Amino acid sequence: MRCPRAVTRLLGVVGLTLGLLGCSQTTQAGPGRVAQVGLSEYRLTPQRLQASAGPLTLVVHNFGHLVHNLAVMRGSRVIEETAPIAPGSSVTLAVALTPGRYTLGSNLFDDQSLGAYGTLVVGP
Repeated sequence: MRCPRAVTRLLGVVGLTLGLLGCSQTTQAGPGRVAQVGLSEYRLTPQRLQASAGPLTLVVHNFGHLVHNLAVMRGSRVIEETAPIAPGSSVTLAVALTPGRYTLGSNLFDDQSLGAYGTLVVGP
C-alpha cells in the first residue's frame, strides 16, 4: 500500500520538526552534580547543559574515531580542560563554576568548527 504524496510530505515535516526540537533541548546536571558528555568528530552531546553554580563533574566519553578533548571556556579563556581522550575512552573533569554562560567543546584541531561544541549555562 502506498501513501499519498501529501501524507508522505506531512510525515517528513513532522519528523524534521521533532528532530529540530530535540536539538534545542536543555539537559540538567544530574544527581550529585554530575553530567554525561559525549564527543565525536561532528557533535557534542548534550548541546545545551544547565547547572547551578559550584562544583560540577563532567564524565566525558569519546564516541568518535579520532582523539578529542573537552574544554570549558568562558569567551576565549579556557577554565578547565581534559587531556586528549582516545576513541572509546572516558575521562572525568571536575570544575567549579560561577554563574554565566560557558562553551563546552573540543579545542583540538578544527573540532569546534566541525560541530563539536555546546553551551553550559550556570545559574545562581
